[in-house]
Amino acid sequence: FAFTGGEIPDPAPGARYPSGYPLTVQVGSGSILKIGTAELDDPAGKSQAGFGVDATNSEASPSQWAVLPRDPLTPGGRYTIKLAGTVDGQPFKLSWSFTVAPSP
Repeated sequence: FAFTGGEIPDPAPGARYPSGYPLTVQVGSGSILKIGTAELDDPAGKSQAGFGVDATNSEASPSQWAVLPRDPLTPGGRYTIKLAGTVDGQPFKLSWSFTVAPSP
């Protein structure tokens, strides 16, 4: 599935489209989220490139972060994302998997 861009403001200035749909993380509106490392693995376990989106390079708030996978995601594919960073200076690590809806 592909994200074709065209949003104003552009969520990932400098990204090329089509890309994968944005994968997002958000914490409480008064908190500051900083992502130190992020990895998106495709169904074969291979790391995929992406465009990071946060308050330093977009109109996101300091409590938001996203990544747009460089390439569209494979329908029916299972992906894993791993993040490490801080929320209000406190370290965290997260990992989760999701499956992209199959083609209709």
